Amino acid sequence: MSKSIPSARNPKELARFNRRTADGVYNLKSLEIWWRDHYQLLLDHGYQLRPRFRPDWKPSWTGTKLDPDYCEDSIPHFLRPVIDATRLSDGAVVAIKNGKKTEGSICHHLCIPEKTSNPRNHCVPIFELINDEREPKSHFLVMPLLRRFNDPPFYAVGEVIDFVRQTLEGLEYMHEEGVVHLDCAGGNIMMDGTPLFPDGFHPSMNDRNINGIDDAKCRRRIDFPVKYYFVDFGLSKFLRDDGDNVVIGHNGQDQEVPELSYNIPYDAPPVDIFILGNVYRKKFLNKYKNLEFLLLLVDAMTQKDPKARPSASEAFSQFKSLSLPRWGLALRWRLQERDETGLSRFYDDTFALAREGVYVVRSIITAPLKVSKKIISSLPFRKTESSAS
Repeated sequence: MSKSIPSARNPKELARFNRRTADGVYNLKSLEIWWRDHYQLLLDHGYQLRPRFRPDWKPSWTGTKLDPDYCEDSIPHFLRPVIDATRLSDGAVVAIKNGKKTEGSICHHLCIPEKTSNPRNHCVPIFELINDEREPKSHFLVMPLLRRFNDPPFYAVGEVIDFVRQTLEGLEYMHEEGVVHLDCAGGNIMMDGTPLFPDGFHPSMNDRNINGIDDAKCRRRIDFPVKYYFVDFGLSKFLRDDGDNVVIGHNGQDQEVPELSYNIPYDAPPVDIFILGNVYRKKFLNKYKNLEFLLLLVDAMTQKDPKARPSASEAFSQFKSLSLPRWGLALRWRLQERDETGLSRFYDDTFALAREGVYVVRSIITAPLKVSKKIISSLPFRKTESSAS
């Protein structure tokens, strides 16, 4: 049941609400004003921003006793390049990014429907490109609404294995298609959180429901798998047919890549390998102690010498050859943090065992029903045909 918006309990509290509103606490910020000024352009193309960004917006709590902090249109938006919108044709919530047109050529090559239908492609799909005559060097890219890849946090060993598999598969595909990302760090890896949030989530406050009031109901990846995507191709380059793929620059989120330089050219593809390997190390190996089976792969991907690193295809092959947990409790077992105490480990292990016990019992109960449905669906039923005698 959805929570109702709290109201002022007395005149003093109402006066506080009104004072905060009058003081501009809920006014649009400068980056929000930029999006408000593009409201009509996006609407003309079939995409409607939230009520807060309408040119004639007036706070919904004005003249009421409602607490502004619990009104959806009081929630600010903090990301200048990207905002959410409703696609009027079907009501779907999408993300719209304002990006340079140089990024658009990479996106058109990798992210069009003909390419994104390939399950190996983990580049974010681009639904539409929208031009703005006022800004000839940039345009709007319409994409799915995604979440950070590690929000909510990973829970089970199998969830990490699936993340590594998908990202290596996606990098291999990207390189095969002749593109290097050059910034495939954690901030540019997202996921489609739809399977985890059956009731949706608020685009600006991801821990809340669509209405911005209720806590978002969240499920686990191990039971409801998600798909991961690479985003932001602002630094990406096309690979040359002659194999000469040297670049210069010290840009990107991961500044630990050894060869980065503004002066000395370096080979581009090994940069992607190091960056992705560093994601695995920092987000998983350094944090959890029961992922040691990934250590050899990560060490290979983060070699200081770029020539010693595997290619994307070699890294993916090495991953598939690892002795990974394949099924059952080993795959579903919880991630064990390196700094957890003995008492914490005891309680968490007990809870994990109980949870898996419930999972096993539920599987046993539902298995006959699934088998029955499968058998029934395979029976050669025939429609009775009437024939003239």
